[in-house]
Amino acid sequence: MSSDWDNWVSASKIRNWFRDDPLLDWLDLYGEAKGYVPDHKRQGYDPTTDFGRFIIEKGRQFEAKVIEHLESKMQIRRLGTPWSGRAQEAWEAWATETDALLKGGVQAIYQGAVIDPTSRMYGRPDLTVRNDALRSICDEAPEVCGDDHHYSVIDIKYAGVEVLKKGCISATSNRLSQLLVYNRGLAAVQGTFSPLGYLLGRTYERDKVRHGSCFAMLAPARMDDAKLAASVDLAADWMRRVRSEGADWQVEPEPTLDELRPNMGNTEDSPWHQAKVEINESLKDLTSLWHVSTEKRPLGITRGISRWDDGKCDASVFELSDDRARVLDCILASQRPEAPLVSPERISADRNLWHQSKPVQFYVDFETVSNLDDDFSTFPEAGGRPLIFMIGCGHEEAGEWRFERFIADRLDEASEASIIDAWIAHMADLSARFGEASPLVFHWSPAETSSLSNAFNSARERHPGATWPEPNWFDFLGRVMRKAPITIKGALAFGLKAVAKAMHSNGLIRERWEDGPGDGMAAMVGAWRCQAEAVAKDCRLIDLDLMKAIGDYNEVDCKVMWEIIAYLRAKH
Repeated sequence: MSSDWDNWVSASKIRNWFRDDPLLDWLDLYGEAKGYVPDHKRQGYDPTTDFGRFIIEKGRQFEAKVIEHLESKMQIRRLGTPWSGRAQEAWEAWATETDALLKGGVQAIYQGAVIDPTSRMYGRPDLTVRNDALRSICDEAPEVCGDDHHYSVIDIKYAGVEVLKKGCISATSNRLSQLLVYNRGLAAVQGTFSPLGYLLGRTYERDKVRHGSCFAMLAPARMDDAKLAASVDLAADWMRRVRSEGADWQVEPEPTLDELRPNMGNTEDSPWHQAKVEINESLKDLTSLWHVSTEKRPLGITRGISRWDDGKCDASVFELSDDRARVLDCILASQRPEAPLVSPERISADRNLWHQSKPVQFYVDFETVSNLDDDFSTFPEAGGRPLIFMIGCGHEEAGEWRFERFIADRLDEASEASIIDAWIAHMADLSARFGEASPLVFHWSPAETSSLSNAFNSARERHPGATWPEPNWFDFLGRVMRKAPITIKGALAFGLKAVAKAMHSNGLIRERWEDGPGDGMAAMVGAWRCQAEAVAKDCRLIDLDLMKAIGDYNEVDCKVMWEIIAYLRAKH
């Protein structure tokens, strides 16, 4: 390695480039000095609901289980050279030790160090495995390139991996950038570049078939893709430029470079999510707009349009489909100074179904957990338990809001069944009392297909003996908000939070979210933390303050939906 250490780039430092959010690199180096506050240093930050922290820790646990299992099948060496206190010296020592192990013919190395002098990049691959041993790792022997005495690189990911029909991972996957850096460094040692690297995922999907064991296969990735190589080099050059020039750059009031514009579609932005939100309040970035991605943003910038509040900004700039262009133009029109607070004046979308208030109708939101909180008791099969752990159900009675929440005692299937039983019975009792045979159950789905209906149907599959009737679901987002479309001044999309916050800001509804879990992901992590605490204390989930806060968050989700629909009925 040369003495010019600052021009060397670690494989772990290029991920933000591949997320199309290089602003995060500048914030990492200069953010606090420039007055921006990272999420974990903000008032109200709660590490117990931080999904990023949670998933990093789960990834470490998964990696440890993988290595423990493989050590029973092959010789895996770990580097013994301690940290020297100086980065360059440490990396040179680790690389020297790795080189010696490879030349000695060891079967595998865990977190060896590889250095590529050509690209001036370096990294520590999770596993470097001799090709003859590579074939024995998984149930399905992988395609192997090179001689048996050559080595290949494996990156371990606590995530599902999709394998294309042709048998490889898509070259556009941002998971491959680090793998290529490792592969280049390995080539510098063994004198030959392998065209394949591998991902060992938690699960796999190929040809629409899911494989639930992490050892079902190794997912091969082409390392000889020219576009991937060029993108990795650009990412490294970007990091060098940020280090050498970034101290003199600014983000506000106008970014020094287009790379400093926030990608508001990227949510993997810890610890700078809130800083990005604040920056975007000033910049009004085009990626704030519905269906405008970082791929579409340059279409505006090349036309001299970098802000969505530019009078010249309209959907024709972004080359959208006719349907999406129509909706986006409605959103943009509603943000003009002369526009009404809510459009259209009269809403026709499914009006005969929802616009008239009935004696009883329900406003429902589920809080769920996925299977990510795996205790690895079924390893190598993916474990964890997807569940509904909370159901919020509100209705209007004599003009007043009434609300019931149903919270599982524990995160288990028996508790899930109990709260669904109680919720169904609650709605049946009210329906009978008000003489409504099949009242509407309003929800606000965040996806094209109803996540709420899917969660309920998944629960029914987990409880085949249950006789729960199908609620009369009404997805207000899909059937009214987007279909009309209904646009609100201050809302650039149709999500419940965007719409409710804009309507509250405009004085149209009263309810809003206070401090507490910021979204469904935070509520999910909070539920997992509560489960661990409830087991330790031998108590119910609802006995814990964090679960009560999640319950308050859940009620606001339901109540703002009620207030929004009530306003639209009265005024539109």
